[in-house]
Amino acid sequence: MNNFFDKFEKNQKLNLFTGDFLSKITGYPTRLEIAESVLSDIKQSAKGYIKNINSLAETSQIYLDAVINSKKGLIKHIREIFDLKHHKNVEIYSDIFNSGYFESIFTMNYDVMIEQLFTNLVAVSTPLKPAKSSEGKIRFYKIMGTIYNSEDLFLTSQDIRKLKVLEFYKEFFNNLKSELTSRPTIFLGVDLKDPDFLNMLDFLLSMEKNNEQPVYVVTSTSIIDPKVTDLINKYNIKLTTLSEKELLANLRTGIDGDDVLKKKLVR
Repeated sequence: MNNFFDKFEKNQKLNLFTGDFLSKITGYPTRLEIAESVLSDIKQSAKGYIKNINSLAETSQIYLDAVINSKKGLIKHIREIFDLKHHKNVEIYSDIFNSGYFESIFTMNYDVMIEQLFTNLVAVSTPLKPAKSSEGKIRFYKIMGTIYNSEDLFLTSQDIRKLKVLEFYKEFFNNLKSELTSRPTIFLGVDLKDPDFLNMLDFLLSMEKNNEQPVYVVTSTSIIDPKVTDLINKYNIKLTTLSEKELLANLRTGIDGDDVLKKKLVR
């Protein structure tokens, strides 16, 4: 039976964007779960100003605007959520690295599992500290920065606006643009109900208007919002009918050399 990765040339390298699904199976909170935790501290009178409670950025912004606490207090609150979590399953990342498929990895997640457990395999790049050299390592882009460095952390709507426009973040995004235009990209386990992700997806794909490299999305999220459909059509994003678990199984069979799942593409 065919494997999803059979569609690519034998030595074709790929980009991988890791979404909330990987946070779930490795034991870390998703962006929505963090948003819900922050929301629980906001007074009812201020909650009405949040247009979309699925947005961590918007919820965090209202948290600060309503003077619930300082930015330092907000970061401490979120760090405590992460400190209570433990690695449940790291095999998925071992499979990702062992597969040999990926040249670079992107994420909006805040956990530090990859850089802690696979230090020798990745060159970490953040908006404030873009990696100068990968030296044969997989380039790992943490788009929202790192939870343990408040100077290099992007949480609120205002943070993200600055991230997109300020000059000293351009090197980071130029590097990302180069990755996106150099090879196909798989967005794995992303939440299409997360407005922060959709906003960043639009921004990333808009950096190169004529990008001919395909973009694949593997998600269990149902698409009911016309805005999501418009975004998919705008960039000719290819939705797969593979679930996240099936795609990960394809990774494993690619390593083992034994195809067990059939490739199924909608587009």
